[in-house]
Amino acid sequence: MCSYGMLPILLPVMTYVFWGASLENEWRKLFHRDLPRWLMVDDPSVLAEYYRGEASLYTTRNLTAWLPPLLWWSLVTFVLIFVMLCINIIVRRQWIEHEKLSYPIAEIPLNLVNSNFYSRLMWLGFAIAAGINLINGLHFLHPNLPALAFFKRKYIGYIFTEKPWSALRAMRISFIPSIIGLSFFMPLNLLFSCWFFYFLLARHACFGRNAGLADISGIWSTRLHRPGISWGIPGHSGNRYLAWQTALFSNSQSRV
Repeated sequence: MCSYGMLPILLPVMTYVFWGASLENEWRKLFHRDLPRWLMVDDPSVLAEYYRGEASLYTTRNLTAWLPPLLWWSLVTFVLIFVMLCINIIVRRQWIEHEKLSYPIAEIPLNLVNSNFYSRLMWLGFAIAAGINLINGLHFLHPNLPALAFFKRKYIGYIFTEKPWSALRAMRISFIPSIIGLSFFMPLNLLFSCWFFYFLLARHACFGRNAGLADISGIWSTRLHRPGISWGIPGHSGNRYLAWQTALFSNSQSRV
């Protein structure tokens, strides 16, 4: 809900159709009349403060414009969460009692209450992973500070210049110890599925490029590696999918 799959999309949906309207694109004539204004923010002065910044939300005008649509969208979000919880109840018995699935994110807090979990080796691994994230995080906030470049996302698509391999031109690779540590809590068959279907998708992308099917090859280059292009969010072109899959792949090989 809080990732770029929800909130960073919701706010532009509520506002940009009015802020970006111009005489050239004729959005006002094309579909402004069909939009539910109670779900949108259409006040030009409020939109100007939102997109240009240096303004406070806590003014009567801004609160009057923002609160009604936010309340309605909050209701939609709560209903969506409730439906997800209902689906969890339906599949819970099959997943937990029959398939014996593990939940790696939940394993960490459960193990934190186990005294045997706090070994020197655990603290060493935690210190290494946390230190890397801390150093690179500080570098992101303050670029004058040094960074550990080996653990940052690297673009390797430049090596794919000839067809059909050019379909993989958006490929990036990363080595993230914290993700590798999390993958140790996952079942081996799930780890296998992650990297196997990742490379299967790469194969389909190359096949699509070789066959001249731009839509198939575009799944790789835009939807996975450039979500900002396929989902319409300017500036969100980064992708951590390959980092996750690479970490899972290396870990699964070490456990086989």
